[in-house]
Amino acid sequence: MNRLKTLMGKWFAEPDQFMRGLTNEDLRYSDRDKLILDVNGNARLNMNNPDVGRAMRARMEELAQKS
Repeated sequence: MNRLKTLMGKWFAEPDQFMRGLTNEDLRYSDRDKLILDVNGNARLNMNNPDVGRAMRARMEELAQKS
């Protein structure tokens, strides 16, 4: 019943509230995702992703050698 009430509330909400509600609840990220998007569309790196971690470490090591 609670899920139905939430769904009905989203359905009759104003468009911005509707989209905000969807993005807050329906987007799920895993460690496989390289980027994470927030509600406002801002992107950040997912440091839990092994590929991202390796790339960041390699870049930091490269920058450390240049200085």
